[in-house]
Amino acid sequence: MDQKNEQAIPLLPGEAIAYDLAKLSRLVGEKFGRIVQSDANARREIGMFFEDRLRKIHKLGRLTIEEGPDQGRGDGVWICIQPLDGRRNFLDRHHLIGLPFTSVFTVLDRTDRATFKDVLSAGVIDLRTGNTWTAWRDEKGAYRTVINHETAPTPAQERKIDLGTKDFFPDLFFPPTRELAAEMFRGEEGWLRSPGCASYEMACVASGIAAATLCLSQRQRELGAGYAIVKGAGGTVCDFDGRPLDDVPFDFHSKTPAICAGNTALADDLVARAKKARTALARRDTAEKFLRHSEACQAANGS
Repeated sequence: MDQKNEQAIPLLPGEAIAYDLAKLSRLVGEKFGRIVQSDANARREIGMFFEDRLRKIHKLGRLTIEEGPDQGRGDGVWICIQPLDGRRNFLDRHHLIGLPFTSVFTVLDRTDRATFKDVLSAGVIDLRTGNTWTAWRDEKGAYRTVINHETAPTPAQERKIDLGTKDFFPDLFFPPTRELAAEMFRGEEGWLRSPGCASYEMACVASGIAAATLCLSQRQRELGAGYAIVKGAGGTVCDFDGRPLDDVPFDFHSKTPAICAGNTALADDLVARAKKARTALARRDTAEKFLRHSEACQAANGS
């Protein structure tokens, strides 16, 4: 963006922070995207880069950076930074070209006892390409999402998840979510994909590239940004019972069950599928336990 256009953009309080952090994150991509050789160095150096420059831009009430000190709880905003999401992709970037890794920021207007609805602005920055997804809460309390300085596309129109027509990103790292997702779509053709970078996956929902993401234990330091970005693009963010995450306490280090979907109908479809799948898995687990018990009894009686 040239200097003339940059100066012409009207900035609301949350938007101003999102805009400045997006600019910083693009610098991160330029500075560290190729020269940092280890995961540990990347997190530390990118974190220090953010911290040094943030203090020169906004009055901070609290600053939390992954694997760094949690600094302050005074008046002002709470800025949460995850310098590097998709660490495995970052480490393997010279061998597995194309897998995403990002920087993530979430800004809340409370420094203590915050909930998800206290997210003021947020962003995800693809450190491979420099693409940015930024969101902020406007004066009416609604979120607005901008992708590479352009308004997010029209919300998804699909009513049900179809693995054959649009990507669906369940978390495939943790066995409980992997098993649940497989049961939810048992017998259906299509892909269960996992790029290995949760913030990027949620950003893809906002872009309309993916229909939804699903995770039984999503880290909040990524989910805070996904919450604002997906909602700002007309999507829905809820738990596995379909309840909005608005009043869920926000904690940088906690995990939360979450569905991020392109619209409410898609979220409802996943909630219904998950409920049915959990019932089926529970019955199967009970049957397996009964079978093992029966076999043990037979072995004991036969001995």
